[in-house]
Amino acid sequence: MVALRIALAPPIEPHYAEQLLTTALETAHGTSLSDAMTIAACERFEDATVATVAVRDDALVDVRGALVLAGGPAKASVVVEATAPSIRDLPPRTQTERHRLRPFEGFGAGLW
Repeated sequence: MVALRIALAPPIEPHYAEQLLTTALETAHGTSLSDAMTIAACERFEDATVATVAVRDDALVDVRGALVLAGGPAKASVVVEATAPSIRDLPPRTQTERHRLRPFEGFGAGLW
């Protein structure tokens, strides 16, 4: 196994980073490399989210290529705030606010 460190900027929540990395690999190679990559650790820092990925030796070139060819998850313009209040604590939204909210706009922009 070979360890790769991948920095995602701007920083996103670790579980979203894991989903982006997995999706990038599956988009490029289908399920043929699904067991080639294991996310060992994923941490969010002020300027980036850093994922440490363990990759099988025989699949290193394919995994690195898949992440690059898929647009690189770092290029996706995803901003996630994990400290959002409970939906029950929020006041009802006006019609204007509903039209402005597009939570998944740009999600995975570089992946598809």
